[in-house]
Amino acid sequence: MTSLFLAVTLAWDPSPTPGVQYHLYYGPISGQQTIFEDAGTKTTWTVKDLPPGIPIYFVARAYIEIGSQVVESGPSNEVVYTQPVPTPTPTVAPTLTPSPTQSAGFVTREVWRDVYGWWVGAIPVEKTPTSLSQIGALEAPPNDGDEYGQRIRGYITAPTTGNYTFWIASDDHSELWLSIDDQPANKRRIASLNDWVPFREFHWHPGQKSLGIISLTKGVRYYVEVLHKEASGGDHVSVAWAKPGDQTNAPSEIVPGSVLSPFISDRGP
Repeated sequence: MTSLFLAVTLAWDPSPTPGVQYHLYYGPISGQQTIFEDAGTKTTWTVKDLPPGIPIYFVARAYIEIGSQVVESGPSNEVVYTQPVPTPTPTVAPTLTPSPTQSAGFVTREVWRDVYGWWVGAIPVEKTPTSLSQIGALEAPPNDGDEYGQRIRGYITAPTTGNYTFWIASDDHSELWLSIDDQPANKRRIASLNDWVPFREFHWHPGQKSLGIISLTKGVRYYVEVLHKEASGGDHVSVAWAKPGDQTNAPSEIVPGSVLSPFISDRGP
């Protein structure tokens, strides 16, 4: 299977200030880039998984870290890029066999306590979490503390075949990743939030809604991962969707436990 989601490489002039690093922001609305990637000290960066046929606007911002605080510059000049729509090549249709594993009704939730900062890159996912539990929907318990990070992961078994739309809402930063199959190595980020929003508020920023067409097949299991970082104050993270046949201007429900199964660690990193 060949993915239609491709990549573009961007470059910018280095800052003369010592110790400067860079964030690259992008999104489908000019002047409202809400998705970002941390380029570190690099002055070139490749953004992957761009949907074809949709203009994506990019800006870069320099930043320095002062203690636990991140201080950013203003944005660079804005550039826009539209990924060409590839011409489909006729092929023999594959035979797709649904996974025999049934939904278990919950997913895995890992929490790392005493992790400072507000963005998901601070979550030490390579280390053993402070706690491990199961939750019955793609929604974590709200108001669970301060200065922690969490990863919610497992599998979605599609209840019907067709096109799906996903949304994420959180306080603070969050990212939503979905694989093209049940392998974590094939995941791609489909939505993110570089801010906070009220509980279950899915419409404050364009990046909260998935881009492009997400086509799922009934009975097939797909790896899903949610990253969420809380600094202080209120905290929550929720993932909702619109299923085939639903209106796509708003989600129809929080992704329920009836389609979820917990992560199996021996399937990959």
